[in-house]
Amino acid sequence: MTTPRDKYERRIETVNGYVEDGEIGQDTYDRVTELLNAYDNDNILVSTPQGEGTRKPSTLISWLYPLMIIARERDLTEATIDELKHDLQQLHDGTHPLVNDEGIQKSTIRNYQVALRNFYRYHDTLEVESSEIPIFDKTSSPIDPNDMLTKEEIQEAREAVGNPRDRAIFELLLYTGQRREAIRTLRLKDVNLETGTYRLNSTADGLKGATDRNGNRPLLGAKGPLQNWLEYHPDTSNPDHYLITTRPSYSVVDPASPVSGETIRRAMENIKENIYNSHSCETCVYM
Repeated sequence: MTTPRDKYERRIETVNGYVEDGEIGQDTYDRVTELLNAYDNDNILVSTPQGEGTRKPSTLISWLYPLMIIARERDLTEATIDELKHDLQQLHDGTHPLVNDEGIQKSTIRNYQVALRNFYRYHDTLEVESSEIPIFDKTSSPIDPNDMLTKEEIQEAREAVGNPRDRAIFELLLYTGQRREAIRTLRLKDVNLETGTYRLNSTADGLKGATDRNGNRPLLGAKGPLQNWLEYHPDTSNPDHYLITTRPSYSVVDPASPVSGETIRRAMENIKENIYNSHSCETCVYM
């Protein structure tokens, strides 16, 4: 069975081929490799930047692939910000030599922008300032049908979930369409399993005006997994406690405090790590 680590190593081999063929310059290759090694938990040759942690192979792939594409036409060690912006625009509108005429959706271009920011933030002695690289707002991008999960992929993701809490998170993201901030701040009293509805937490910060349109919203298929999760919830006696908590068997649980957005992201990342279908893998992590 192919693992994310296997995929990552194969991608490295592909990049090595481009270097051998002269499509990617050695200096650019060395810089990209240094970045990846710094965040690779299996590599001890390069230290991870102070205060940061390592990344999983799937994340490293999401950095490597865009950098590989851009580096085939542009020396990243000598590029200017205007040249990089031009490349990103060409990738988007379909005039870049390595994409088809339809170009790349904004949601995918964002991956390129993030990868470039990571590269230039790490290599901060190069000409380009990482903060100069624009990043498309997720909310401004139309939904690409190719980014939607099929029924088979949804089932595959469900089978990859390792515990009731993460299953509840997955189903809430899937059926409500809410963002991580909304999911992590839901309280027990915001959810009514009898009617199969929920309301956003009107006291939560960062919901971008969503609570202005607050009202009962359907849980749809998330109802059953939520009922199951509440069997494991550390304390359902107080309606002000948060719906999603840290895992009861994982650490000391404080249901009076919401989990972080990173907890939600990591739950999806763990599902992604257990899926070996590349399409469903990439879609899960952006939920």
